Amino acid sequence: MSKWCEYLEPQFHFLSAQLNTSQYFPTFQNSSDPPLSLITIGTILALIVVIIIAVWLSVLLSRSEKKNAELEAEVAQYHLSEAERERLRLELEGHLVDQAIRIQQKQDQLEALAAEHGRIDEQLHASKAGLRATFEQAAVGIAQVAADGRWLQVNQKACQIVGYTKNELLNSNFYDIVYPEDREAHSTYHQQLLAGERKTYSIEQRYVCKDRSLVWINLTVYATHQTSDDLEFMAIVEDISHRRHMEAKLRESEALYRSLFEQAHDAIFVNRQDDQIVDVNHRACEMLGYTREKLLTMKVTDLQAPEVRGEPGTVIKKELDYNGRYFETVDIDSQGRRIPVEVSASKLRDDDDDTLVLCIVRDITVQKENQTALQRYANRLKILNQIDKAILSAQSAEAIGGAALKNLQSLIPYQRANINLFDFEANEAVVLVEKVGDGDVTSEGRRFSLDRVKSALDVMKQGDVQIITKTSLLSLAPESAHYLDPGGVQSLIGAPLVSQGNLIGSLVFTSDKPDAFTAEHQDIIREVGYQIAVAIQNTQLTDRFRRVITSISDHVYMLEVMETGRSKNHYISPNIETLTGYPLDMLSHSWDFWISTVVHPEDRALVNEHIKKLSTGQNSKFQYRLLQPDGSIVWVRDSARAEPVESSFYIYGVISNITERKQLEAQLHQAQKMEAIGQLAGGVAHDFNNLLTVITGVAEITLNTHLDEDHPISEEIKQIIAAGHRATALTRQLLAFSRKQVLQPQILDLNSVVENMSKLLQRLLGADIQFMTKLDSMLGLVNIDPGQVDQIIVNLAVNARDAMPYGGQLTIETFNAELERNDMYQHDNFIPGSYVVLSISDSGHGMDSETKSHIFEPFFTTKEAGKGTGLGLATVKSIVTQCKGHIEVDSEPDQGTSFKIYLPRTNIVQEPPSVANQVINQSQISSTTILVVEDDAMVRELTYRILDDEGYKVLTARQGQEALQLAQQEQDIHLLITDVILPGGMKGPQVAEELTKLQPAIKVLFTSGYNSDAIAEHGVLNHDEEFLEKPYTPKSLRNKVQEVLREKHTVIVET
Repeated sequence: MSKWCEYLEPQFHFLSAQLNTSQYFPTFQNSSDPPLSLITIGTILALIVVIIIAVWLSVLLSRSEKKNAELEAEVAQYHLSEAERERLRLELEGHLVDQAIRIQQKQDQLEALAAEHGRIDEQLHASKAGLRATFEQAAVGIAQVAADGRWLQVNQKACQIVGYTKNELLNSNFYDIVYPEDREAHSTYHQQLLAGERKTYSIEQRYVCKDRSLVWINLTVYATHQTSDDLEFMAIVEDISHRRHMEAKLRESEALYRSLFEQAHDAIFVNRQDDQIVDVNHRACEMLGYTREKLLTMKVTDLQAPEVRGEPGTVIKKELDYNGRYFETVDIDSQGRRIPVEVSASKLRDDDDDTLVLCIVRDITVQKENQTALQRYANRLKILNQIDKAILSAQSAEAIGGAALKNLQSLIPYQRANINLFDFEANEAVVLVEKVGDGDVTSEGRRFSLDRVKSALDVMKQGDVQIITKTSLLSLAPESAHYLDPGGVQSLIGAPLVSQGNLIGSLVFTSDKPDAFTAEHQDIIREVGYQIAVAIQNTQLTDRFRRVITSISDHVYMLEVMETGRSKNHYISPNIETLTGYPLDMLSHSWDFWISTVVHPEDRALVNEHIKKLSTGQNSKFQYRLLQPDGSIVWVRDSARAEPVESSFYIYGVISNITERKQLEAQLHQAQKMEAIGQLAGGVAHDFNNLLTVITGVAEITLNTHLDEDHPISEEIKQIIAAGHRATALTRQLLAFSRKQVLQPQILDLNSVVENMSKLLQRLLGADIQFMTKLDSMLGLVNIDPGQVDQIIVNLAVNARDAMPYGGQLTIETFNAELERNDMYQHDNFIPGSYVVLSISDSGHGMDSETKSHIFEPFFTTKEAGKGTGLGLATVKSIVTQCKGHIEVDSEPDQGTSFKIYLPRTNIVQEPPSVANQVINQSQISSTTILVVEDDAMVRELTYRILDDEGYKVLTARQGQEALQLAQQEQDIHLLITDVILPGGMKGPQVAEELTKLQPAIKVLFTSGYNSDAIAEHGVLNHDEEFLEKPYTPKSLRNKVQEVLREKHTVIVET
């Protein structure tokens, strides 16, 4: 060893001379250059390599000397022959020569390294532009320090080592970070540099990092300026914490090695080539659990694990092939325990010149365990990193908790884990997420009272991770027994979730094993628990703010208007996209886009005027329109106030969507107009129907009773009757429009109605128009007056015909529809549910949006004067609305028109009326008494005349009280014919009710031009009440009376 040191001494002198040569440490002329040349870094790195090689050579020489001693000991132990000793001596000398050659090779390598170092020096001097990057990216810390210890420049690595930023170091002193116990030695060297006693020094010492932790460093300091007035130092700071740690481990290993070598603590085996063991040491017996005598009866293969065991002799051959190098295998001790071992083998010869194998066997169980622990630690870091990423990407508290529990399962051996959030005001906790075994993470939101875990909660408030066994937990918190026993919990580990000093919840893991959790698990849970707490609270705050903003229908914005007139949106609610139809990034960039694009062109001047008003400090509320990308118009109310800030002013505003209110106002205005028109139309129709009843009735009686077929005025009478019928159709439209028409709804199949009207419609449309039907065979039923269905179809068919003057196609289609709340039909009091749809489409010239907006207004028409009443579609609209239905219109110019009538589907099935077969004969008629209650004298007289001529006994009354008096006087009244509307306070239904009490068998027939009060409230008569609409003819009156007298009531069946 001493010879080796003598050999290395000139090499170190050579390196020292190279290191102290001033050409390797040029000073920098300006502060932008790095404080130390890259050559210095290369030199230091070269020195480090040399030292490592020297240490390695020292260890190698030491091992060689020890091996020589070992061989000598072996020689002495086995009493080798003189020839064998001579052979061993020659082998030893050859070994030493081989080592000398290897040392010479290393010396050559060092000289080559020095030559290479000089070449690199020349190259680096030619590339000064790259020094700054090299300085900053150096693997060691480099700094320029003033004579008084101030940091002048530092590179990034130096900052990383101590944890301070560059600015923090440049504003501090070199001594500030030196560990107090190391300052004296450092100061001594520093003073020697200042005094010029030395130009450089190296020292290993400790620095105090910013986080107050200690780091071991190797500090090398050089004086870069030699004048006393301009003395600076270059410092190379190398983090040797890991090296110090490894050196300590190495010293321990060397001490152990020496002890093992001296005391033969490694297991040593001497084997023959047939694997037979011929000798062992004490450690071998101790390691394998056999006595020496037992081992000497065994072979090497007897000790090996089955998977590594070979044929006899193969083990020895393998050992000799390694020729002193180490290899690993697995031995089995006397108890069957597997022992991983490291083996080094070399050849020996005994006195008989037989080949023996010397095997040094070391138990490496601990090493293997350390490797496993290191792998486990690396896996821990990997999983913790995965948890960090998952937490950062999670969008909810449940997602955060679920990601943490799922990833932690590979680090913590738990059977059940949950994250609980505490609500101290409600004195309860909610289970945010839970995971049981290998199952999925669940988030049930289960709640429990904090009183159930009060004692455990007190422990949790102490703020640290706790490992608790079942026994200790029950003594601490007996109330937890109901939680532990059913699940077989034997131990648990829990961490408080603390954010900003507040306990917000807990992270708890349980196991059915008493000692499932360790201190390592505590560290993991402590770290993850803090991350979870912060992430959950941040998510909750974000969600709370988002819910507040998104839960309100209004839209909040903050706008800055600068003195130059430029504007900038600082905030706008995300739901503004729904209001405007434009993406948020377009709206949030500039107010100019809002004015130039979003605001309706006609309202832009108004908005700018209010902005100017706000700039004067006045609050403002104004309404204007927005124009969506598809052309839709949205009405908004903008309530804003302004605050001046330096040369700008900020506008804080709330935008409310008032489109629906505007539409409701328009609908109210339209409804009021329609109501006024309807009242007028209904009143006119009612009075007109009474007149028509008399005119057509008298005309028919005159024509059928008093005139012959060839009488000169017969044709004139027929024209009067025809005109009356046309007038009747007009009054029906007026009544339907005013919604004062008496309805008699029936359960109808629209398919049957369409099929029955097909021939009529074909004649109505003419030969130039193709008529088609598409009827759903599974169509549902509707409850509607059949006459109204006819009105709807005829009115729409006539409009379609007029829209196709040169021919075309009309299609009537029926189908079922299920409409929900989120469908597009939510207007005009539309009710979601089951509907039957009657669709009537044409291929005509269509309508523009302006025309479509007026088509349901009364008396609105696009036809020539005299060719349309303007009541057709208004009548259809009124009928459908009265039936609680809805109309959808789809039309574009030159694209035709489609009307879809949505009528509520019914589950009621109506059985056909049962009519008696018998015909009422003349004797029955003469014995039948009919009471007619009618306030119009002419109608009353006409009705009396028609029924009296038929042979009935007829009583008449002008109003209800008079009718009741007659009923009290007349014992048997078989039929009551009454107008719905009567003077004197009693309406027709009330008269019928009172008469029924007096004479229960009486039958009732209602007549009316309209039923003002009853229909205003109900719109229909009961299904079992008979009705004859005015104006009626003598024939229709006679037939209806005959029908009522012989017909049984209709039966309604609910399905």
